[in-house]
Amino acid sequence: FQHVGMHEKGEKIMAQAGQPQLLKQYNTSLIQKLILEKGPITKPELAHLTSLSLPTVNKIVDELVSEKFAVEDAFQTGTGAGRKAKTYVVNGKYGTFLAVYYQNGRWTGCTVNILGEVLVRMECNAFSDTHGEQIQILLNFVKELKDSSVRVKAIGIGIPGIVTNCDEIEGIPSLPELEGVNLKSILEERFELPVFIENDVKLMTVGYHSLKMNNLENIVFLYIGSGIGAGVMINGQLYKGNTSFAGEFGYMPALSEETDTPGKMGGSLELRVAALKKEQMEHPNLSGYREALSKEVARALVGCVAVINPEAVVLYCDDLDKEALAILKKELGRYLPKNCIPQLCLTSNKNYGMSGLIHLCQDGINKKNRVFDTL
Repeated sequence: FQHVGMHEKGEKIMAQAGQPQLLKQYNTSLIQKLILEKGPITKPELAHLTSLSLPTVNKIVDELVSEKFAVEDAFQTGTGAGRKAKTYVVNGKYGTFLAVYYQNGRWTGCTVNILGEVLVRMECNAFSDTHGEQIQILLNFVKELKDSSVRVKAIGIGIPGIVTNCDEIEGIPSLPELEGVNLKSILEERFELPVFIENDVKLMTVGYHSLKMNNLENIVFLYIGSGIGAGVMINGQLYKGNTSFAGEFGYMPALSEETDTPGKMGGSLELRVAALKKEQMEHPNLSGYREALSKEVARALVGCVAVINPEAVVLYCDDLDKEALAILKKELGRYLPKNCIPQLCLTSNKNYGMSGLIHLCQDGINKKNRVFDTL
């Protein structure tokens, strides 16, 4: 997040739109984010980081204090007998949001304050004994979570499907009733709150980046489970592409032409990996499974590295271990210059998705008017 560069972008937006109020909303959002991430922080420090004038920063911070978003902190800067500068932090009691995440047939829900601290946690089965009712189960669960919370500002949902630019859900066999549904619209109408919905693997990417690799600008998080998906961070931001399709690695061509089925849901690579897993389950003593899987993954990553050139690739896959990583790295070396091979990491932690959802909701709450989504 490059604060000065973002401020320049804000000036460009004002010039294009001709609306000073739009720039004020942008600057307020920027100040909110900095207080959240860097507080306790002084007004002069905020002015320096944003390149805004001190009077502008004074006005914005005073408004945020009056709205109870920010509060004066006990910590003050300065040495000697002179007047010390006041510092500001986010008010943890400003509001909460609901984070609801689907995993393995269940919904996990958390009430989280604006600082990202989990206050309440609940779970429920995502399915009933009767056919359908998946949407109603989710609505009932969100209501139960909301009723146990105070000052709810927003709702965030993590799902195993693609969320299109028009907020419809596609490719979600785990919850077929949600296929083609604008869940965001349904939830916003029911609860009269802003709603943020994102793909689970993309959320795992954001969560892993924010907790483990926030010093890196470009990473790829590759998930290989019942399906294949990935999240891509470019310049520290989640990249979704033109139609939110970025990261759908399962559609990439596989080494074997037998499973090359372009255009079909699931994709060539996803079908190839599924076939390898089936063979391994039917013939547990079959040799070469790990090597074959590693080569398929390496083939997909070669194209990714050639286009994105990430510093690191994180793999979530129960069938890969350190030995498989060595095979994968060797395979990458057959195609790529040595200095272009990214750092390879393994993880089996399923909690990064909820962490990413919390991060998404924090960001959403801080933007009173989502400027960039409407221009």
